[in-house]
Amino acid sequence: MKLEGTVSGADFFRYQEACYGHAGFDPNGRELIDVTGLTSTSVHIHEMADVKSRDQWQQGSRRALVAPSTLAFGMVMMFKTLAGSEHGEIKIFRDLQQAREWLGLETDG
Repeated sequence: MKLEGTVSGADFFRYQEACYGHAGFDPNGRELIDVTGLTSTSVHIHEMADVKSRDQWQQGSRRALVAPSTLAFGMVMMFKTLAGSEHGEIKIFRDLQQAREWLGLETDG
């Protein structure tokens, strides 16, 4: 998943619907969320709580959040804090390649 520009709570809800409704969704799988292009956000804390309540990832999952900017880092840190550990392991990275390595995905060199 890649988030760019201004991100709203509705963007997260649409993503969850598409992700969880996909035939290949594995609740114990891996996910890479890249918010490198985030320029602003209109996500409210109650929307983040709603995102958490709809979360279908399970404890066996690994999710890497790539957030190089201070704004992006703050948003994903809020998400990680709300998600807790019941929805798998979530780790925040400033570097995309490090995130890919942690998930066991191919890297660019």
